[in-house]
Amino acid sequence: MLSDNKTIRLFVSGFGGTGKSYLIENLVIWNKLKRKKNIAVAAPTGIAAFNIQGLTVHRLLQLPVEQGDTAKYKPLSDNALKRIRQSLKDIHIVVFGDLLQLPPVREEFAFIPLTKAQINKYIKGMLSFNLWTLFKYEELNINMRQKTDKVYSEILGKLRLGYLANSDIETLLKRKISFSSHTPSISLHELYEYLNNLPSNTRLEKRILKMLNEDDDNACGISQVITIKIGCKIMIRRNIDVSVGLVNGTIATVIAVNKGKTGIDSIAIRLESNQDYAITIHKSQGLNLENAVVEAGNSIFSCGQTYVALSRITKLEGLHLINFDPSSVKADESAIRE
Repeated sequence: MLSDNKTIRLFVSGFGGTGKSYLIENLVIWNKLKRKKNIAVAAPTGIAAFNIQGLTVHRLLQLPVEQGDTAKYKPLSDNALKRIRQSLKDIHIVVFGDLLQLPPVREEFAFIPLTKAQINKYIKGMLSFNLWTLFKYEELNINMRQKTDKVYSEILGKLRLGYLANSDIETLLKRKISFSSHTPSISLHELYEYLNNLPSNTRLEKRILKMLNEDDDNACGISQVITIKIGCKIMIRRNIDVSVGLVNGTIATVIAVNKGKTGIDSIAIRLESNQDYAITIHKSQGLNLENAVVEAGNSIFSCGQTYVALSRITKLEGLHLINFDPSSVKADESAIRE
């Protein structure tokens, strides 16, 4: 139970599909209805923030955005500092994650203490400390995403720990897409046809419509005034839903402009048919998919990467592998011990 008299510091872990995002959503609703309190919800990346209907950590705390190098931190203005202190003072902190999914990019795990040199490099001060020791640890252990596919759930459980039996490998290899040729152009065409034949996900379509309806200014991230015509090429500038190809950078063609009583209501677009839509495995974290085409060959470079990719899918029959390299399945031993 949450208590106003005791500040909670809690790290909630759990393998993919145990409902971490669902729990975040319900914590927000419960606190708003029962405690009449709002929760600040934040995530490290834009797509992760979108998945939990929150902000990026940088936006919440007004941090400078890193552009390839360590960001140069500087004091906030008095007004900005005052607002943050008032809104976040003495709050409970509940952190969600999984140490056996993808490790931090170019950084250490949360349980590794920062050295004096690192602290001086990042924030120019303070002695060495370990925030990990301030948090209690709880783990979700009921798999909801693959609850209807026990075989696949058991395979993913072993995959998460970096181990697969020969029978598991044989099962996964049966999910490889068969191409008639190794010629890139032919394989790409066959892959496109394969994708076209996959069933659509009505749940995702409803999610997109809901998000668009909740968009206050109905601008979806574009400028308020644009010059456009039928037949011109446009680029989507916002990650609407990465799982169906509506992402930042997607190219499309304007096919209709729909007018209403007060002006233009909507613009109809056609996604380019010669374009393949893909995201990195890192950006797939948090997604819940019925079907996914996955490249998990020798290009895998990180512990937990194959596990993250395969655990997005609800059933084994929804997994479609372009490549699969069992030797790339790895888990970080220090994370397992922790």
